[in-house]
Amino acid sequence: MANTKSPQPISIAELQLFMGIFAHEVKTQLAGVVAMSEYALQDKNPSYYLKTITVGVAGSLLVLDNLLKAIQANNGYLNIEAKPKSFQLHDLLQQIAMAFKIESAIQEKKLEVNLHPYWQKNPVVTDKLILTQVLYNLVTNALKWSYRDSTITISAQVDPLHCHITVENIGNTIPPAKAALLFEPFYRLDNGYAGTGLGLYISRLYVEALGGTISVSSSNNYTAFTVKVPYH
Repeated sequence: MANTKSPQPISIAELQLFMGIFAHEVKTQLAGVVAMSEYALQDKNPSYYLKTITVGVAGSLLVLDNLLKAIQANNGYLNIEAKPKSFQLHDLLQQIAMAFKIESAIQEKKLEVNLHPYWQKNPVVTDKLILTQVLYNLVTNALKWSYRDSTITISAQVDPLHCHITVENIGNTIPPAKAALLFEPFYRLDNGYAGTGLGLYISRLYVEALGGTISVSSSNNYTAFTVKVPYH
């Protein structure tokens, strides 16, 4: 749970920025749903595309939820409550990979999942919905800013106290000085490598609600976002 700031009014500039981000993000989500609908209409067996549309609509709702939470955070009313439950991490990561299967194929990119043997048989105890939202944001960013014909990797490691999940892609290197600002609200790199920056800001808030941390490293065209959360 987080509630770290006293209420402060939002300026006109901040409100305009929020509305611009709102319009951009919703447009992006709806465009994906429309594209999948067109594929479904052309296919004799549209069930796979219909499932993808369902995931896309859920993603749109996630974006709306992210936007609303960001505004609430700027007013000091953020209240994210984690509800830990036991679940199989390998199942979740495979589901996420499947959800992005068509989109990655359209972009001529590959998506792989690599798991430490520990996660093949042991559960993780954390808030599944919050973790899912974070990973959707990270994979969306990786797909958006990775090179064509490259591979995006979702990997899960373990230490005695924490689960480490990394989303790595090959693309333009993020300068260190700017990488340090990626998790700030509404921050954008000059060339748009992080989109609006809102997803990363919300991801940071979600991970902190899980009692964890999120970090980024970028060098030699490899960029990796790592989420570290307690798993007991």
